[in-house]
Amino acid sequence: MDLHHLKYVVVAAEEGSFHDASERLKVAPSALSRRIQDLESELGVALFERISGGIRPSYAGEVLIGYARRIFAEVEATAEHFRRLANGQETVLRIALNGIAPQLPVVPALFRRFRIRHPEVELKLIAMRSSDQLDALRAGNIDAGILYARPEDAPDLTCLRLASHRFVLALPLHHALAGIDEIRLEMLANEDFVFFTRSFGTGIYDRLMANCRAHGLVPRVIQETSSEHMQLGLVAAGMGVSFVFDSVVDRQNRPDILIKTVRDLAVEEHLDLTWRQDDTTPALAQFVALAVQNGVHAANSSDDQEK
Repeated sequence: MDLHHLKYVVVAAEEGSFHDASERLKVAPSALSRRIQDLESELGVALFERISGGIRPSYAGEVLIGYARRIFAEVEATAEHFRRLANGQETVLRIALNGIAPQLPVVPALFRRFRIRHPEVELKLIAMRSSDQLDALRAGNIDAGILYARPEDAPDLTCLRLASHRFVLALPLHHALAGIDEIRLEMLANEDFVFFTRSFGTGIYDRLMANCRAHGLVPRVIQETSSEHMQLGLVAAGMGVSFVFDSVVDRQNRPDILIKTVRDLAVEEHLDLTWRQDDTTPALAQFVALAVQNGVHAANSSDDQEK
């Protein structure tokens, strides 16, 4: 059964005349009549009845026309789907996020703008630790990741810098160092520390500890937690002091703690949008382009150390 033959039947039914249908289809009336007769022979039924002034579909013709219209709709929907797919539309974009990413204004703002600009693309957001995102990227399980654990040399990955964080010192309100303007790491040698667990980020944990040791401090950790809220809450309760990202302080807006800059604490971490260099998916390209348009800057994979 040829789709062209089905189209002839539908148009003939709509026009109510083989002559008018042939003009609309731009085929000879004899050719149109012959094609419909061939289809009738193939199906073993009459598709039209002659009436005064023209033709009308038989019962079998009405049934066939119903099927034909559904077939044409499916064909057009399939073609439209692939046209949209070629433009990065009507697809799923899988993006993994570490625990901090959704709390930073730049990330939800980027997602919000993308959804407005490209409503046909389904954003599938997946919670995933930074250390797991690289394997997921290379396995093709996600299309992009928002992570801290980017290796120093990864030629197969491309990155855009979303945010950078430096460590600051969180103190209880009435701590002895509250009035000191310039704090150095060695001045914290006798302090109790509330620390984030190493599993929270092995790379950043190790770099922070190395920075402390290089300046005469081995933090006396009395409490560990993987929760930023708990970390600051324990400081406010007087359990100890803590190193936290400056972005955490900005988000928390805690009036019950003091924040101080430590002169020789020079550990910085970068949050990057990361994807496979060979991934040419249109939707991903559109997402990256929007990030660039909104002031996100490219970062070379050799710029930073691994978290």
